[in-house]
Amino acid sequence: MRIIFDSRLITYKELLEISFAVHDPTTPNRRGNDKGIQYRSAIFFYDPTHRHTAETLLKTLTEEKLYGAPIVTQVVPAGQWYEAEPIIRNILFEIPSKVTVSLWWVQKSPSLESSLLIA
Repeated sequence: MRIIFDSRLITYKELLEISFAVHDPTTPNRRGNDKGIQYRSAIFFYDPTHRHTAETLLKTLTEEKLYGAPIVTQVVPAGQWYEAEPIIRNILFEIPSKVTVSLWWVQKSPSLESSLLIA
């Protein structure tokens, strides 16, 4: 999933923290009931600043041992982006019952939904 966001409303680090709060970063190649490499826990970065932020957060989370198992999240350069079908692009907001990510984070911050574009 690619997220385009307004950094005046939410920081990149906050987005990463939300991601780590709503998924299990200790399970390789899996998201809920879905299995396969396409479901791996990964952060795809576009610039060195985002890479550094992601690696720093991973180091902190690993040191804090919050998950009870090693974190397997990869930090890798973003490659070519392939646009998903329209129904998939905004599934988080259009069909929330089909998404394993909790909408609690969106509901917590009224400006969050307007500051994100799920692509």
